[in-house]
Amino acid sequence: NIKSNISVYNVHIRIFFGCHGLLAVFRVVALKEDPYYWYLSITILLLGFEGVFTMAIKDSPEWKFFNPTIFLYLASVCPSIWLIELDKLDARLAIKEAREAFLRSSLTTNPPTTTQGPDFGFDMMNMNDSVNG
Repeated sequence: NIKSNISVYNVHIRIFFGCHGLLAVFRVVALKEDPYYWYLSITILLLGFEGVFTMAIKDSPEWKFFNPTIFLYLASVCPSIWLIELDKLDARLAIKEAREAFLRSSLTTNPPTTTQGPDFGFDMMNMNDSVNG
């Protein structure tokens, strides 16, 4: 009974890791609009093979010093997250460069027409005379 509970737990963990890995790869494919990135999901297939090997062929339910489940999960998710973050960085840099180009062009094409300060509808010189005198 305990062995079946551990097996159910191990299956659930691998399903969760696989779903999260597929979601991350799907997000990369959607961002990059290139089906080539589906190759990142190969590690998820390996995760399934590892689960079958560990539970059906190997005697103990888990490995002693190295956990290939965690390794394959990280190998599937980390590259996807990295690619998503690089896409966000590229978008931010493009916005920054566009803003800087706009500011440079507006400074060179629209020189200031006056050197006076803003007009608030009253004369500052007369206001200072009435306060002092």
